[in-house]
Parts: sequence; C-alpha cells; structure tokens
Amino acid sequence: MVLPDESGSEDESGLSRLAGARGTVLSERLKRPMKTNSAAFADVIEQLAANTLGAEEVDQDKMERYVREELPVGKQKTLGYCAWILLAVHKSPRKEDFDQACLHVDMGFAVVEQFLLDSTWTSAWRMTQLSPPPFAAWSAGEGQLGTLQRELAHSRLVEPAWAAAISARLRDEEILVKRRGAPGGGRKFARARRREPRRKRSD
Repeated sequence: MVLPDESGSEDESGLSRLAGARGTVLSERLKRPMKTNSAAFADVIEQLAANTLGAEEVDQDKMERYVREELPVGKQKTLGYCAWILLAVHKSPRKEDFDQACLHVDMGFAVVEQFLLDSTWTSAWRMTQLSPPPFAAWSAGEGQLGTLQRELAHSRLVEPAWAAAISARLRDEEILVKRRGAPGGGRKFARARRREPRRKRSD
C-alpha cells in the first residue's frame, strides 16, 4: 500500500517545498487514509506478519504466532503483559465479539492502575482472566532483538513508505528545533526571509 500522491508530484499549496515541511505533508498523506480506510491498513499489517512467518495466507492464528515467536519482548515484563492484552483485543473483533474487545481495553486500564499501586503484575494480571503471556518463549529468544536492531530500520509490521513518512516528519521537527536554538532563533530566520529579493510574477 503506497501513500496517496506518492509519485513525487508537489502538493498544490507548495507546502512540501518549504524546508521543514515536506515530512509534515507526507505524514498527513499517511494519516488521512489510516482514518478513512483503517481495515486496509490492518490487512496489510496482518499480511506482513504472515510474511515474516513464511506463510502466504492470513488467518486468525498468524498474529498470535507472530507475537509468540517473532516479537522480541525478551524479559521485559511490562511490554509482555501489554502485548498480550493487545493480542486479546485483536482477536475479539475477528470473532465478532466487540463487547469482549471493549472489556479487554477497559480492563487493561484497570490492570495498569493496579500495577502502579502494587508495583507487581501478579495480582494485576489475574484481574484480566487471560492466560499468562509466553515469557519462557520470549526469554529464550532474547538475543533476537540485537539481530533485528542491526538488520532493520523499522518494524516488520509497517511498510517502508509508512516508516519513511514518519522519519521525514521527525527530520522536519529536528530542523525546526535546531533553527529555534540557533543564535537569533526564529527571529533571525524571519529577518533573513524578509531580506530575500521578491521574485517577479510571470503572467
């Protein structure tokens, strides 16, 4: 799935030609279809998970297999519990049990608060009535994270175009922050812009 207008044509407003703005344009091109066509993006993510597992077709078990076998959680307990709740939320709509999905989300908030009160996941997790996360399998594959960090620039569950849009937005923000911190800050840049000769309009 590519971003709209990804062919390289400039936007009509000319905003993408401004320094520190191109990433914003790309990010908005990603944001809009994610809201209006969410199912298509979800399908792509699930297909990417299946591809990582070496499977051609997506079924209900593929995302759980990905979380169990490929997600490099290691011994990070909090990430593991959160990932397992997200998996429960993911599975419920696939079974058309939307009330159960809402319950998992709401219970997730309760579990987080319980953990903050107790500083332990033991009692908090039992509130969910879910099976425990596969920490043994995750711990066994703990070395996987280092390999992925060396080989990958972004998650295997996102397409390169999506990651590129976010990276461009972050670069734009870095440009603006550096400009603000330069001697004279934004005022110096504004004065420099005012001193630039105006271009003659061509009829």
